[in-house]
Amino acid sequence: MNNLPKYIDIHSHILPGLDDGPKDFESSLAILRLAAENQIGTIICTPHYKEGISGPPEMIDEAIEKLNLLIAIQGLEIKLHSGNEIYYTETALLALESGRAKTLAASDFVLVEFAPWAKWEDLLEGLFNLKSSGFVPILAHAERYECLTKGREEQKRVPIIRDYGIQIQINAEAVMEKTKFTKYLLKNGLADFVATDTHSNRRRGPYIKNCSTYLTKKYGAEYAGRLLYENARKLL
Repeated sequence: MNNLPKYIDIHSHILPGLDDGPKDFESSLAILRLAAENQIGTIICTPHYKEGISGPPEMIDEAIEKLNLLIAIQGLEIKLHSGNEIYYTETALLALESGRAKTLAASDFVLVEFAPWAKWEDLLEGLFNLKSSGFVPILAHAERYECLTKGREEQKRVPIIRDYGIQIQINAEAVMEKTKFTKYLLKNGLADFVATDTHSNRRRGPYIKNCSTYLTKKYGAEYAGRLLYENARKLL
């Protein structure tokens, strides 16, 4: 594990029947077994939240409670926390303030996503709306947004976001693809979290171990630790 503590995964879709993740608890357990093999010790469960589509937050709490019982029976050493990956719309802030949408592990941190084709101005406005209301936005899978990744000029927008206290999450899969954008972020210390965005125990699984090895070798153990554990610990 490269002398790091067990990893903390802040972005995952492992609760059954709540979004496009697993459909039943057995499938969730299969994911968790694989997560344990990848030395993940803590997972924040972040089912998609979209106004008018997602169920009440109590469904998340109930699913975690049932899954915790199964984790204990299986003898897995994994802690679960609740959250959402919030698709930003004009009602997102109200959903957070009313409790319909969840922050990460009951903190002030919010995992937020936009459409991949979102305009820079709209992305910036949404992030600033959340920040100015007392939340700490974490931009989910930043490698997906054309307004940030299209070219060098677009990449320069990332430091602008971070200067305002907005944090950046990238997926482990994207790190291992070694795209120009993810290499730019990592080389310049512009990423705050690497997470799995797990949806299954197959292609979109909790594969973090090899990513950790790569990050440690390429960018150093200190930065790898911040990306995979230290920064995430501040949310708990």
